[in-house]
Amino acid sequence: MREVQVAPEHYDFERYDDAERWMSYWHQLRAVLAVRPRTVLEIGPGSGVCRRYLEHAGVDVKTLDIDASRGVDYVADITKLDETLPAGLTFDVV
Repeated sequence: MREVQVAPEHYDFERYDDAERWMSYWHQLRAVLAVRPRTVLEIGPGSGVCRRYLEHAGVDVKTLDIDASRGVDYVADITKLDETLPAGLTFDVV
């Protein structure tokens, strides 16, 4: 496990969630919701906007990041998912 990768204040609303990022959220959410998933694995949840929106829409969302301080469900290096996630775990969308 790594130490804090990004200081928490990096995700402050006015600095992190700018207009361009909100448009990115819109595109990501539109693509995810189009397949009507029951489960989603979000890698690198950032400020948590997408997770909260999807959960409000009734989707079961799990999060993964290399930085445990982000309060994620799984702490892992993206290149080692097979070694980190429980065997047989599947998601409708990643």
